[in-house]
Amino acid sequence: MLLGIASAAGVDASRLRVAKLETAPSAALHGLLSVIRAQRPHLASMTYVEFLCHVHRQIQNKLA
Repeated sequence: MLLGIASAAGVDASRLRVAKLETAPSAALHGLLSVIRAQRPHLASMTYVEFLCHVHRQIQNKLA
């Protein structure tokens, strides 16, 4: 069991928050999360339909 849940099935990951404590491990974890968030593509915040439309537009632009 991690983060107080037995399974990630059905969990809205966008609502999960990691508490920021005044400890060295907490600061290290938040530093790591900041690096990961800075490196992930912004396409991850799109819905699946928005992503498909975005890819479709890119293909159309390359073929034009």
